[in-house]
Parts: sequence; C-alpha cells; structure tokens
Amino acid sequence: MVIGSSKPNPAFGADAKAFQEFWIGESRALANKSTDGMFILAPESSHYLHEDAPDVVLNAIREMVERFKD
Repeated sequence: MVIGSSKPNPAFGADAKAFQEFWIGESRALANKSTDGMFILAPESSHYLHEDAPDVVLNAIREMVERFKD
C-alpha cells in the first residue's frame, strides 16, 4: 500500500506541480507492481501525511490488518 500526498512541495519552486504529478505517477506504478497493491492519494496533504491526513493513514493500516489477519 502506498499513500501519496496531494500538495506540491513549495521548495521545488516553479517545478513543484510537475514534480508532484510525476511523483504521484511513480507511486501509482510502485503500488501496481503487486497484485494486491493499492495507491491512495490523501486529499489536501503534504509530505507529513500522518499530520495532514491521519484518518487516511489509520484507515490504510486498518485495511492492511484486515487483509492479512487470517
């Protein structure tokens, strides 16, 4: 499971949006390498996903536990 941030990093300046789109694409590709892979784009989140979208992170953890608990 890969969780990606949706906000471009302002430290990348004028290229921030393009780099974020590239990074999201690469993150999707990484998740797709597994037959059970999943990519989640956390809305309105920066690099600090656990702070910006704790509900998304918690739900992802819960889903993984449910998938593999048996």
